[in-house]
Amino acid sequence: MVIFMSYVEILNNSIVKSGMSLAEIARKVNQKGIKLDRSYISKLRSGIVKPPSDEITEAIAEVIGCDPLELIWAATIEKSHPKIQKSLMNINTSLMKKGIELEKKYPIPDQMDEIDTDKYISSIPEYKKFYDDLIDELGKNGGLEELTKGNEISDLQNNDVFNSKRNRIKIPIYGSVLTSPNGLVFKNYLGERWEDLELTDDNYFYILIKEDSMIGDGIMPDDLALIKEEHNEDYFGLTAVIVDNEECTIRRIYKKDDSIVLYPSNPTFPPRIFKGQELNCIQIIGKVQQIIRNCIN
Repeated sequence: MVIFMSYVEILNNSIVKSGMSLAEIARKVNQKGIKLDRSYISKLRSGIVKPPSDEITEAIAEVIGCDPLELIWAATIEKSHPKIQKSLMNINTSLMKKGIELEKKYPIPDQMDEIDTDKYISSIPEYKKFYDDLIDELGKNGGLEELTKGNEISDLQNNDVFNSKRNRIKIPIYGSVLTSPNGLVFKNYLGERWEDLELTDDNYFYILIKEDSMIGDGIMPDDLALIKEEHNEDYFGLTAVIVDNEECTIRRIYKKDDSIVLYPSNPTFPPRIFKGQELNCIQIIGKVQQIIRNCIN
C-alpha cells in the first residue's frame, strides 16, 4: 500500500528537519533566482495558498533538503482534477519520479499541439514503457477502474499529469509598458515564459527591470517581474506603477493620510510624495507576483 504524504506534510516535516527559519529559507531560495519572502513560505506550509510552479517547488525542496521530485509530485496531485486525485495517490513513488524525470529529459517543444505531443511521446521507448508500467500499477490498486469509470478519463496518455506544457500558458514579456486613453500600451516584446494554468483567471505579463532602484528588495536590472494587472487604488505594497505617463516602474506604495508615497529600496533614489491633484499623476497597473532572476543576459 502506498502511503501518500501531502505537499503541506512534506514541506512542514522538511522545514522542521532543516532547522532553518522561514526567513533563512526565503533568503536561500532568493539566491537561486526565485523571489519570495517568509510570509509566502508560511502560507505554503499552512495550506493557505496552492503549491507553486515546479520551478519554485524544486528550489524550496533543494534548500530545505527534501527530495524535489517527491515534493513536485505531491504538488502535481493537489493541482490535478479531483476525479483523478485518489488514483494518483496510489501510484508507486519510484514510478511517479520516473515520470517527472522523463518530462525533464524529453521536454515537449512549445510549438506542438495535443496531437503532435501524443505522437512525440509515443515515439520515445522510455515514455511508452513508463505508460505501460503506469497502467499496470493502476490496474493492481484499482486506480485504472476509477480513472475510466463513466468514460470520464479513458486515455492516460491524454492526461495532463506528466505533461507540464499542457498545464501551463505563455505569459508575454515586454521591455516597457505605457498608458494611453485606451488603456495600457505594451512595447518591445521580448518573448514568453510558461506559467501555471491557474493564471488564466487574470491578466498577467512580465516586464523587464531596467534600473537599480529596487535593489534593496533584491530586484536587479535584467530581472523579470511577473505582474498581475490590477488597477486598485487601495492597494499598497510592491507594485507596478506609472507616474506622469512615463514607463512602468516598480515601487513600494504606502498611504499616509491623504497622500501616497512611492518608495524605492535604493538610498540613491529618493521617495516621491503625492498629494491632492498630484495623485492624478499616478496610475497603479498591477501587483508584483514574483521576480525571475537575470533572465535576459
